[in-house]
Amino acid sequence: MDITFSIINSDRNGVFTLDAITHAIRSNTKLIIWNHASNVIGSISPVKEIANIARERKILMLLDCAQTVGILDIDLHQLDIDFIAGTCHQGLLSLPGLGFIYVKDANLIDSLIQGGGGYNSHSLNHPSASPLKFEAGTPNYFAIASLDKALEYLRKNRAGHLRRYTRLNKNLTEHLQEIEEVLLYGSTEASQKLPITSFNIKNIAPIHLASMLYKEHQMITRAGVHCAPLAHKVLGTDPMGCVRVSIGHANVEADISILVSAIKKIIKRI
Repeated sequence: MDITFSIINSDRNGVFTLDAITHAIRSNTKLIIWNHASNVIGSISPVKEIANIARERKILMLLDCAQTVGILDIDLHQLDIDFIAGTCHQGLLSLPGLGFIYVKDANLIDSLIQGGGGYNSHSLNHPSASPLKFEAGTPNYFAIASLDKALEYLRKNRAGHLRRYTRLNKNLTEHLQEIEEVLLYGSTEASQKLPITSFNIKNIAPIHLASMLYKEHQMITRAGVHCAPLAHKVLGTDPMGCVRVSIGHANVEADISILVSAIKKIIKRI
């Protein structure tokens, strides 16, 4: 069976128009797959409005919240989305190798992988009831245990963590805006994005900049196209990409000062 799909691009600030979404829907459209937020520039999508479009047209919707779960609120009852997928090693602070998918109606999909007897070891057939039908093989117990502790930590003051992340990211953005050689990407409006800042420095490849920040200043950033080449085409940063700084739970004000100072030192040398 052939599967066709349409790609909807944002503007350079990561803003999508609802008209572009409705125009992309065809008579045979079955599923809308949408990122809650960009992993390149952090822009947050209007998922409530997009979910409304899907419901009005009786189209299934899958929300990719890999970048937002554990950071932003995701109200299942308000959104009424069919599928929500994500990973646990980013905003949920767990070990790598663990992800999740929420399925509103388990009868909509079959298990992709089968194996193991589940609760009935005498049966020759894989379990057919949810959630066991989706749980083949041995679970990643170590990552699950780490997720349990991470959730305990996040429940204590998740909103406070986000306010701190946002404040630190706003501070970083404001400092970088003052540096002539720095090219910033995406919106600088803190309320419209995750605590992510992506940038380049004129006349230096992003991979080289990230390497110098790590080797000389012990600052870990992510350089390249971030598994999102189409987003970089929109930004005009393809094929080299850019440097992305993601504010995390362990970061403090001093980290921002050190990073800005390191960038200025590197600029002086080029």
